[in-house]
Amino acid sequence: MYEIKTNAVRNTLFVTLKGVFTAQQSKEILKDIPKKLSQLKNDFTLLTDMCSLKEIEDQARPYIEKTMNLLNKHGVSKIIRIIPESSDDIGFNIMSLFHYSKDVKITTFKSFKELVENIL
Repeated sequence: MYEIKTNAVRNTLFVTLKGVFTAQQSKEILKDIPKKLSQLKNDFTLLTDMCSLKEIEDQARPYIEKTMNLLNKHGVSKIIRIIPESSDDIGFNIMSLFHYSKDVKITTFKSFKELVENIL
């Protein structure tokens, strides 16, 4: 399951991944994101919350890569990720480093609380 929201005032795209993220959901998110990106300006921030994510199916990974490339094309400048310490999906963490432009600043937090403490 996933949820996508935008905040045009803060020029931010919020993506929440929950439960088991399937290849079908990954295809859907690839179709949904362009609609949301049209509401944002260049140099936007992506906030990805994976606190409730249990697993990403291997078949979803190619679509996730395509989504990352799409975000690059639309001008993502900062990525803030919430990935719990208990997450064992280190491959996803490493994959994102290779698919975003080297100019994109990626910051990872272990909880929403940690994010709030460090950002506010």
